[in-house]
Amino acid sequence: MRLALFVICPYLATVIALRGKDEFNLIIPYVRFVSHDVDVPLVVVDTSVLIDGRIARVCEAGFLSSALVIPRFVLNELHAVANSPDPHKQARGRRGLDVLNDLRKIKNLDIRITESEVATREDVDAKLVFLAQSIRAKLLTTD
Repeated sequence: MRLALFVICPYLATVIALRGKDEFNLIIPYVRFVSHDVDVPLVVVDTSVLIDGRIARVCEAGFLSSALVIPRFVLNELHAVANSPDPHKQARGRRGLDVLNDLRKIKNLDIRITESEVATREDVDAKLVFLAQSIRAKLLTTD
């Protein structure tokens, strides 16, 4: 028993060291374990989608399997609308913040807040289009 362990353990260690972690096919000779990069589709969310509110019900139902990307400038715009002196705009902004909180409560939903600021564009819509193109994502808007 000792002799078998003394021979097998150094052999296994040598094979693993020489093949590396990417080509570990020691146990099953014709099966290779290859790491797969899972590329999650991204969807950039506009302020109008958050204010509209239907996105929360769509995500709860599981119809949207993409990761939601919410840029920081969209959140800033949403906060500006929520802090508006106009009561109608203020209600719309608060509804958008409530929808964002509802989205955060959904368990299997991937929400990503991006901090990238698109300095060359001044219009929020142009920033959204540029960001979606640069990260190869789809743009979700109701405008």
